[in-house]
Amino acid sequence: MIEAVACGTPVVSFGVCSAREILEGRGCGVVVEPGNHEALSEQLARLAWDEERRAKLGSAGAAAARELFDPAQVVGAYERLYMSLSGN
Repeated sequence: MIEAVACGTPVVSFGVCSAREILEGRGCGVVVEPGNHEALSEQLARLAWDEERRAKLGSAGAAAARELFDPAQVVGAYERLYMSLSGN
């Protein structure tokens, strides 16, 4: 899921792990209930026919990946965490 989102590919996923948080929260994909294969195939078919929606979700995904996984941001977050644990 993360690699697809980072490549600007819209994702349809079952509601597992952080799928809902990332895909729906960041507007870059669709989440269906785990095990609901009918809903999964329906959402895939909808995306297959909706070029504008695919482009919108894909752009949002690439932007979310840059924000969430930017090396400078990740390093900064770890630095802040380590400093807070050290009492500084």
